[in-house]
Amino acid sequence: MKILLAGYGKFPGMEDNHSARIVRDVVTQGELLNEVMRIIEIPNVFRECPVVLSQAIYDSDPDAVILVGVKFGASSIHLEKVALNVLNSNIPDCTGEKASHLTIIEGEREAYFSAIPLQPLLKELEQASIAAKISYYADTYICNQAYYIACDMMTKRRGRPAALLVHIPRLPEQVTLTQKGSTLAYDISLKAITIILKTILPLSESHKSLKS
Repeated sequence: MKILLAGYGKFPGMEDNHSARIVRDVVTQGELLNEVMRIIEIPNVFRECPVVLSQAIYDSDPDAVILVGVKFGASSIHLEKVALNVLNSNIPDCTGEKASHLTIIEGEREAYFSAIPLQPLLKELEQASIAAKISYYADTYICNQAYYIACDMMTKRRGRPAALLVHIPRLPEQVTLTQKGSTLAYDISLKAITIILKTILPLSESHKSLKS
């Protein structure tokens, strides 16, 4: 099984987006994952995100796309079930541009539900004593923008939305005493993504929904 693994670049309020480091470290520091054939960093720019991600999917032709992003306020790993065809945020992208009630892909469905089975992932994370949940709202910023594009492209190329967005919390050092919000240590988030990848790989053999 070939996986395209993507993290995200910096964005306003987070100059050091550790999701990009995690997708690199999960391969270079973790157990051998030959199936991860390409790792990319998605820019937090509304206009650039579709170009970078679409080109990577075309070039690598993966069986699944796994996106790793940071979610402010999260206290656990979020397995995002739903990708919405909506781009709307008061937070600007890295160029200062804002998005207000836009459609990501005109004429396409309102939402996609990930074809990747989430219950087995949740079970493995819980058995490793990592707090996790299945979430049904991935927000409407660039994480969701990329997620929807991945689901749409994988549906057209593989017949099913074989993509998943995993949201991780901020790091302890990214939250000051005057800020609110839960955090999670880097090594725990790294371990969680490793577990998710290792769990998805054998699922591909028993769930035809991940393949064409």
